[in-house]
Amino acid sequence: MTHTDAAVVVSPEALPRAMAQPPATPAAEADGQLLLDDDARARLESAKSKRALQDPPGLRAPRGARIASAAAVVYVAALPLLKPTGPFNTSPVDVAGLVLVVAVAVGSRTKRLRVQLPYAVPIAIFALAGTLGALAGPVPALGLTAVVQDIILLSVCAAIATTARAARVNRLLMRTWAVAGLCWAGMLVVGVVTHVTALSGGGIRYGARASLTMGDPNLAANYLVVSMFMLYAARWPARPVRRVGASLVLLAAVLLTGSNGATIAALIGALVSMVAAICIRNGWPLLPGLVALGAVGLLLIAIAPVARWQQDIVTNAQASSIPIVRDSFGREDQSSSTRHTLLDESLQLFHSDGLLGTGPASTKHVLAADQLPYQKEAHDDYMAALTERGVLGVFGLALLIGAAARRVGAVARVPRSSGQRLMAPAPVVGCAVALATSGLFYEILHFRQLWVFLALIATVPMAKRS
Repeated sequence: MTHTDAAVVVSPEALPRAMAQPPATPAAEADGQLLLDDDARARLESAKSKRALQDPPGLRAPRGARIASAAAVVYVAALPLLKPTGPFNTSPVDVAGLVLVVAVAVGSRTKRLRVQLPYAVPIAIFALAGTLGALAGPVPALGLTAVVQDIILLSVCAAIATTARAARVNRLLMRTWAVAGLCWAGMLVVGVVTHVTALSGGGIRYGARASLTMGDPNLAANYLVVSMFMLYAARWPARPVRRVGASLVLLAAVLLTGSNGATIAALIGALVSMVAAICIRNGWPLLPGLVALGAVGLLLIAIAPVARWQQDIVTNAQASSIPIVRDSFGREDQSSSTRHTLLDESLQLFHSDGLLGTGPASTKHVLAADQLPYQKEAHDDYMAALTERGVLGVFGLALLIGAAARRVGAVARVPRSSGQRLMAPAPVVGCAVALATSGLFYEILHFRQLWVFLALIATVPMAKRS
């Protein structure tokens, strides 16, 4: 071997010293080529990969956050575990929520965690409005219990936002939600096909509609719709074809719940996601595109009630031999009629009971006391805020919507080249609009998945500032 062919082999023990040396000059390369053996090369590549995956200094998980992060992962994965129900509407998933809140509280006392409290002002006003309405209303105990639930959900949201402030934890929670949502959807589909009620839920009250382990088909459908958007926001599975297949499983599960409101919310959210993706990709302002889409949607809503095809769909669904079709699309006329009746009755309550409202969870009691024909709880977050929490409650809800919209906008503005885009922005925008649409059909402010979503989008502006 000549002098120019000589090679220096660096052992694994000498790797750190070799990495610390400056790059070889051309003259040095001519004098001898630096080679690594296979084991040392593997260690070098592993070290580079670990450095590439590390969070920037402002986004690193604080020490002592492992318990809180683990509890957050369990909470997100176990969101559908709402049965059996305990006192004050508690559920098995709330055990992980309690561990999460306690871990964050302990970490904050030892200065290992810096607590984040997003949406504190809107929920404080919303809770104050509920307290005033409950004290002035006919069922103060139920109203104050609902206010306590508001505070608990805000506490869990703050705990998740605190742990997910680290980019790595945020990505882990997003991936956990995507994987868990697909697994729960698969369990529901298998349960319906094999007639295993423990997996599909359902019962006499809801007919053929599946409810998973959540006890309510609408609640289950909302969770599955949000999970579908989280699938795309987390970019999991990595291959688009597999991602489409996973979303089809989730869509099938949504249809098996028979929730017309969730189906409409999913369609609107999907359209918004497409428009948002086009605007973000081309650098166009997002708001004008969404306003144009909203104008088209309002036009379709104005035309739909007089369209012949809509009534034909409902009539054919009512005559269908498939139970889930009869219990979903076949009941559209009845659902629309009862919602219009409840809306009229709620407006009567607001005009008769004053500006403070009747208190949270009081609509059914007041309607029964007044002997009105449709005696049910409010099926609309916006009208419930007005009739049960009064004008102050509507103001608090408007502030909450504004705070969420601002954070969704921050998600959409994070440039791809910054390296801090923790989630795909277009599905996040679509998911937010789908949740806002769902509030027109049922009360989602006490849905746990809503507050997890709000916590995850709250971390993006925090991470960007860091």
